[in-house]
Amino acid sequence: MMSDEVRLQAGESVLIHAPNPTGVRSEIQLRSGQSVTVYAPPAQVQDIPPWVDVRNQMPTNPNPDNPGFAEVGHKGWWKRTHNQIDGVTIHHTMTHDMVWLASYCTRSRSKNGKGYPTTNYAFWVHANGKINYCVDITEAVWHDHCGDENTHISVGMAGDLSKAAPPKAQLEGVVKLASYLMRMLNISLENVEGHGEWALRHPTKVATACPGWHTSGWREQFYQMLRAEIDPAGVSFAVPTPDYSVMEAILANHDEGR
Repeated sequence: MMSDEVRLQAGESVLIHAPNPTGVRSEIQLRSGQSVTVYAPPAQVQDIPPWVDVRNQMPTNPNPDNPGFAEVGHKGWWKRTHNQIDGVTIHHTMTHDMVWLASYCTRSRSKNGKGYPTTNYAFWVHANGKINYCVDITEAVWHDHCGDENTHISVGMAGDLSKAAPPKAQLEGVVKLASYLMRMLNISLENVEGHGEWALRHPTKVATACPGWHTSGWREQFYQMLRAEIDPAGVSFAVPTPDYSVMEAILANHDEGR
């Protein structure tokens, strides 16, 4: 990213409009004797995919009782900074009801819920391609069933996408969102992966078939569309091919969102 330096003379002031990671512009006023370094994202980052911010409308639990928090010494989600985010993980949610799933995730364990502070997904992509911003990206939601310090943004796609590939609109929506997040946070293509691939790289984590693209065959289509979105000129990108042989035994035990 580029940085711009502004020098002020005595008595001068400047008002800086700085985009933050959600696309909302913040104002910073400087006077003589003050300084700030402004990091300007590439021009294409301004092409923000349309989404509806529902963070203030989603169910939350101020007293999470999931035992995983105690295991890692957290009272809630790990709080991360934007520059600690280095990847995007794609999931399927096993349901089309975003609010129901959020309610289940935030319901206490004593009442047969997950006992989490919020839902598991920072973004939710509906079957019609509409996107909701559900949890602030500085909240390290546990998308991986492990409760560690997650540095990926969790993106949930509505439905069981192991039974059928996502509709065109949904696939286009998640590609545009992933492309935007990559540009905004300088995330490499190799760090945009499915939940199951992430788990394969971390043998101590819970194995999963999520996001279902292995069984219904839409992985290559996703990456082909993402390559075209981030580089229309067609520069070649290397996308590692995971070893899916170890997944076959756990397909029947998939519990994403349940």
